[in-house]
Amino acid sequence: MNLSIALVDDEMIERKAMRKIIEDHFGKTIVCGEAANGRQAIQLADEKRPNIMLMDIKMPGIDGLEAIERIKEKHPDIKFIMISAYDSFDYAKQAMKKGVKEYILKPATKEETIQAILNVYREIAEEQMNQERKKYAAEIAKKHFLQQIMD
Repeated sequence: MNLSIALVDDEMIERKAMRKIIEDHFGKTIVCGEAANGRQAIQLADEKRPNIMLMDIKMPGIDGLEAIERIKEKHPDIKFIMISAYDSFDYAKQAMKKGVKEYILKPATKEETIQAILNVYREIAEEQMNQERKKYAAEIAKKHFLQQIMD
């Protein structure tokens, strides 16, 4: 499975720091794009279809939570890791209701960032494996059904 990650934060320095951490650990081709606000994040999701989006909560215009909601409507398979400077249970609770898989507080350590991405990656891989199993089981059932008809 090819992993692609999009970075969304209104602070360019934060995006660059995240990009460096991710590229140093996973390789240069893993980050498929960056966005500085929610509107750009929605457009980036439409164009690049990343597996994972690291999303800031507070951004001008469309904030991270609203962007996630809009992206999920069109791309329910994209997973989100919320990145926030706000250590508020309310924000975390809202994020989890939107389907956010991990919540990282800024400034995030390299280890926290990598572990969050690995956790979400494992979930994506497991979902894909389950889909493949279902597809295989359906094919076997179809063959078995056709064999019974022929017999």
